[in-house]
Amino acid sequence: MPQPDKPESADRTSGPRSGTQGNNVECYSGHTYAQEPRAVIWQGERLPVRGIEALWRTPAGPAFRVRTGSGARFALQ
Repeated sequence: MPQPDKPESADRTSGPRSGTQGNNVECYSGHTYAQEPRAVIWQGERLPVRGIEALWRTPAGPAFRVRTGSGARFALQ
C-alpha cells in the first residue's frame, strides 16, 4: 500500500501490499506474480504508472520505484 513520504517533494513511498487505507497497486502478472506495476490507487485516485525508475528484489518479492503521469514518485514493495 502506498504511504506518503515527508512532504519535501512529490515523492511517495509505500508500505506493505495490504492495509486499511484503500490504496492499492494494479500490476501486470505474466509469467511471474506482480511482474510490472501499471497504476497506483492513491487516496481514491487512479494514477497510471508512466515509468519504472528502479526494480529490485526483496525477501517479500519484487519492489519498484515508479513515476506516475502526474510526476509523483512511489516506492512499491
